[in-house]
Amino acid sequence: AVITWDAPQGPGINGGWVNPEKLNYTIKRNNEVIAEDVTATTYTDQLGTNLSYYVWTVTAFSGEKEGLSADSEGKQYGDALTIPYSQTFDTESSILLYTIVDNNKDDNTWKFSSNVLRYTYSSSNSADDYAMTPPIEMSGDKVYELTLVAGSYSTSYAERVEVTLGTSLDPADHTTTIIPATDLTTGSMENLTAYFQAPADGKFYVGIHAISDADMFYLDVQSISIVDGPSLDAPQAVTDIETIPGEKGATTVTINFKAPTKSFGEGDLTEDVTVRVVRGDTLEIANMTLTPGAEGSAFDGEAANGNNSYVIYTSNSAGNGDYATVTCFCGYAVPGPVEDFAIVPTADNMSATITWSAPTSGAGEGYFDPAELTYTIYYVDQDGMYIALDETTELTYTIDPVEDTALAGYTYAVTASNLGGESSLVGQTVVLGTPYAAPFEETLAGGTLTTQPWFISSNGFVTAGILTDGSMFGVDVVSEDGGMFGIFDNYGWSGGTASLQVPKMTLKQLDAPVLYFSMFHYEEEGSLSVSVSTDEVNYTEVFNKNLSDGEGWAEYEVDLSAYQDAPWICINLSGTVSATSCIFIDYIRVEKSWINNILVSKFEGPSKLAAGQEGTFNVQVSNKGSEAAAFTVNLSVDGAFVEAQQQTEAIAKGETASLSFTYAPNVEQIGKAVEVSVEAVLEGATDEYPDDNVKSLTLHVSQPDLPVITDLTGTCDASLQNVTLTWSEPLLVPATTLDDMESYEGFIIDQIGEYTLIDGDGLETYGLSGVSFPHASDPMAFMVWSPAEANIAASNFLPYSGDKCLISFASVPDGSGAGNDDWLISPEIVGGTELSFYAAIADAQYPESFEVLYSTTTQDRDAFTVLASEMKTTQSWEQFTYTLPADAKYFAIHYNAIDAFALMIDDLSYVKASSVVDITLMGYNVYLNGSKLTETPIAETTYNYTSETPASELTFNVTVVYDEGESLMSNTKTFTSGVTDVKSLGMKAYGVDGAIKIENVEGHMVSIYTADGKLLRSLKATDNSINVPVNRGVYVVKVDEKASAKVQVK
Repeated sequence: AVITWDAPQGPGINGGWVNPEKLNYTIKRNNEVIAEDVTATTYTDQLGTNLSYYVWTVTAFSGEKEGLSADSEGKQYGDALTIPYSQTFDTESSILLYTIVDNNKDDNTWKFSSNVLRYTYSSSNSADDYAMTPPIEMSGDKVYELTLVAGSYSTSYAERVEVTLGTSLDPADHTTTIIPATDLTTGSMENLTAYFQAPADGKFYVGIHAISDADMFYLDVQSISIVDGPSLDAPQAVTDIETIPGEKGATTVTINFKAPTKSFGEGDLTEDVTVRVVRGDTLEIANMTLTPGAEGSAFDGEAANGNNSYVIYTSNSAGNGDYATVTCFCGYAVPGPVEDFAIVPTADNMSATITWSAPTSGAGEGYFDPAELTYTIYYVDQDGMYIALDETTELTYTIDPVEDTALAGYTYAVTASNLGGESSLVGQTVVLGTPYAAPFEETLAGGTLTTQPWFISSNGFVTAGILTDGSMFGVDVVSEDGGMFGIFDNYGWSGGTASLQVPKMTLKQLDAPVLYFSMFHYEEEGSLSVSVSTDEVNYTEVFNKNLSDGEGWAEYEVDLSAYQDAPWICINLSGTVSATSCIFIDYIRVEKSWINNILVSKFEGPSKLAAGQEGTFNVQVSNKGSEAAAFTVNLSVDGAFVEAQQQTEAIAKGETASLSFTYAPNVEQIGKAVEVSVEAVLEGATDEYPDDNVKSLTLHVSQPDLPVITDLTGTCDASLQNVTLTWSEPLLVPATTLDDMESYEGFIIDQIGEYTLIDGDGLETYGLSGVSFPHASDPMAFMVWSPAEANIAASNFLPYSGDKCLISFASVPDGSGAGNDDWLISPEIVGGTELSFYAAIADAQYPESFEVLYSTTTQDRDAFTVLASEMKTTQSWEQFTYTLPADAKYFAIHYNAIDAFALMIDDLSYVKASSVVDITLMGYNVYLNGSKLTETPIAETTYNYTSETPASELTFNVTVVYDEGESLMSNTKTFTSGVTDVKSLGMKAYGVDGAIKIENVEGHMVSIYTADGKLLRSLKATDNSINVPVNRGVYVVKVDEKASAKVQVK
């Protein structure tokens, strides 16, 4: 082959001048140097006749300085390959001389891939694809040995291959089979070896023929080799091979065999045969000469414990003959795993006893005696490593008591050992520590567990986890408190079973213990089973329900009284699902079985109202007692009774009744966050568990559109005939804006309302592992955070109110040491007013810092002055309140933490400059007991009231008259001359057996208070005489909150 090239011209690689006349060259063929110091720009390479593929490389030198190299195109030269022939497929160039034949023309065929020659499956066609060698010179009177190293990529998908011989690249000419169709199933490389003869002298092609079934996977070939085989006159291999291992574990092997009687060419042998027996690759243990057909024997007295491989070679004067391989296991078998493994905790659950049975056999071949076993006990440390704890020859072991009293999982395992080795581990996890004392409750509120530990055991692909809704299964189900258990196939493949083990508990403190839980039913395949154990080994089923047995949520009650005297119990929830179904379970409660017990199961209402604006508050009351229940619900605000409603129609066990209240906050509550609460009071019986009878919510009260008077006060004489009222002129300031972020689109990072956002650092931000949402990890200042839309229910990521808030994620460090520089800048505000907001952080491990600033001029960052620097170290929501300077025009929140996590902001309250209302104050109207006293509005902020008649009580209000209308009533000022006894109203109140009897009260509101002032009952009398059931004690009865009486019930 003649190689030519052009000398390099122009500047050198380092910019210097190069003289082409003084260059010399080094030439490589296939990366091997074949010539150096060549001064010409041509070279003739003398090649042999053997077929090969060549690439030449030329490198220029200027003295000792090496230049860049240039490669030629690849070229194929030569006639044919000769034997011995070997080819590994570890580089892409290794297949350049091969011809690939896609015989079924489906475009799925042989290619180089990852250091192998690979056939890739077709999902619809069986393989029929050849990788043909280059032509190889062969003789018809010689025997050749071919070895193909090939394998299946996976044990799950069997591959099939054969090796053929032909006179051309046409598969039709490949009429000789060297290696017949062979299944490859091990998932690793296998050596396939065969002897063959060419049908004549000449050039032949060897075909690696892929014939796997359709829809398998990868068939890989690592190498192929062909070497000269034995002479036709050489002996065949020995026959009738027998191996005898030593007795009772002795590491000796006896090998018996017969010498061959035939030559490799099937002729009768006439001369003696030399037989060599080799262990492993080189250790010869026997060498003997035998007459054809004679018996021979070899003894290996130093065999290894385990499998020993032997090769038995034959030879004669014609050369080496065939060989045979044999394997013999001698010595001790590795023990099989221990059987009947169990861990039984003690009565106090602080220790446990492990028991097991000896394995009945070894894990494989060899001598095995259970009496000779030693057992090792292991525990699993915090890093998940198995650590040897102790050894014993017994079949039981007692664990030392654990030091930590908190319930936790401890994993122990046992192995069996002998001279053959150590068995595989058999173990399990046991829960030790002090059990919970029932009553027990786990609601999963906010997607967070409050009890530990819960353990999941799984069969197949099914698992269990905490969910907020059923969207990933196409089921319209939501957990109202933000968390529920789900049991489901994590991959949607085949379904199966998974179990949840509830933390251990003792029932000894409960009378008639019962398990309560809620299960969601819909039309799908699946079931839930509940079982109980008193030893954490043997479980008894106490409940079983199909997923399709009903519709929607259903609460179930399981009697646990049979286990009340046990030291402790384990409860196991086992769900069986299909590939697409899910078992939804909400809350787990273990408590006593109630006779009389109602609870407020839901209470909803608005979080914001203006003074005077009515809002609807809905309450649901459920009966958990066995007796039907009638009840009264009392609505209170900041502890003061407002209204009562009666449920006179008793509801049965498991039923729920709904009631609605309408409430409008008064002017005294403007600017406050008041607590609105409801209390359900059982009628006719004592509630056995009143702790769940009350629910509350927070109501933010804002200024109405027309400012009102909030400081009405006054003085009076004893008879209430002369009263002087005074008040202050209302400030005509704009209304406060309370931005709860609910009106913005979730996950937006710009154009959030009227705010100006500045991402001063411009860095990528941290996200949440395994959670996807828009703009996750993007550079940003603040984002409208809507966790429900991303199925995030963890309590540390929930807004303070509603479903949305603002969040700023920490910037990922860029190595400069800088942190977040993220700004939220307000629209123009009214100086001298109050700014407040709630802030929380995502993780207490990462404290967050921020600044509150103000500007008197513009929204440019440089115009802001720091008002306060804050450090937030706790996860919980916390209110921050500031008074802005009188000349402030804008405020800003500046997040400036370094490599932290996330800062959340909610319910941002401030006064916008744009909310100023142009109204004129015209005067005031004064009202007595709801009736207007002033004929026309008065201008003064004082009013004198006189009357010729004494009074026991007078109630006054004042309104403000504007050019736009009249405001709401002011705060109420009431003057009283003393509390009236109910007798003065013609009523009676006295104690009877187990109740208070009140007469002549039809149409009046009656309230019962304990002696210490706590409201017990409030109801409107519908009969002239009523009985109110109470326990023994002293009570105060009030009628219309004006007249009262002290009553004792004996």
